[in-house]
Amino acid sequence: MDDTTIVIGGVPRSASTFVYQVVKDLFPDCNVEKVHGNDNQRPLLVTYRNLRDVVVSMWKAWSRSGMMGQELTKEGVDRILDEISPTLNVVNAHDSDVLWLQYEHFVPDHDVLYDALETFFHIEILQETREGLSSQYGLAANRMRAAKLSDFRCVDTETQIHGYHIYKGKSGYVDEVSSEIAVYLSEKVWQLLQGWDCKKADYYSSFTRFRR
Repeated sequence: MDDTTIVIGGVPRSASTFVYQVVKDLFPDCNVEKVHGNDNQRPLLVTYRNLRDVVVSMWKAWSRSGMMGQELTKEGVDRILDEISPTLNVVNAHDSDVLWLQYEHFVPDHDVLYDALETFFHIEILQETREGLSSQYGLAANRMRAAKLSDFRCVDTETQIHGYHIYKGKSGYVDEVSSEIAVYLSEKVWQLLQGWDCKKADYYSSFTRFRR
């Protein structure tokens, strides 16, 4: 795969940075890029996550950096969804011939990612290599990198890690906001997805199964 460009796209806050780090390490002779919402670059790998968790996770990162308030509001929900909408539109436009990687599956079990990459790229990732990648780029290692940066606006260009990049690295963040905001967020996400023609069933279910 020499001289090949591998574009990693998908929804922000869906561990695309971790995937970028792993793929860049596995294919050192390739040009590996991570993008969010660029119509001119068709992604080859797409990361995605329950959209409610995406919004809350982004709010957490922004609020700790002084970019949003300490309470998530309806206006804050709208602002974040407006911010990530271009990314969602690009993801929706490329529903086939890409490797779909669901946050809820590969973050708690990195072997899910490694197995998927093996199948998609027709390569073998040895157990020793898997353990090394997880140690070098897992939550603990990336949290240490993020701690060296002052806030989310600061980024390490080599690893693509921001300040306050990692919150908890889990699912179910919507439980950390008020019930009123949780309901509002659910409805806004539901409305956003109505115009989509994405055919991938688990992509839809990941975003909509938690609707209240």
